[in-house]
Amino acid sequence: MLPLMRDLQAKGQLIGAPFEFVQRNGPCEELYGTQTDPHEISDLISSVKREHRQAVQRLRAALVTWIVETADRGAIPEALGIIAPFEKEMHDWFGSPSWFQAVPPSGR
Repeated sequence: MLPLMRDLQAKGQLIGAPFEFVQRNGPCEELYGTQTDPHEISDLISSVKREHRQAVQRLRAALVTWIVETADRGAIPEALGIIAPFEKEMHDWFGSPSWFQAVPPSGR
């Protein structure tokens, strides 16, 4: 779905919530009221409501606990020697989408 959205964005045909979704860059935090907003359109992460702020604090603490308990290394980039063979394999199998730009070895 994301490649299609990127193609539509490049053609200037993406609007509304899908456009906003594609515009997001890098790691971020999001908070949605999935009972009242099942399509996750209204991000509550910047809300000043006490219950939203408490939910963010509770979820951040749960994430830190998970990272420590599982020795999660997801925030540490893998070395090029680990990534390159997988990038090549995926390219050989499926080709690389027009939006993909491999990071040069000096960038990792």
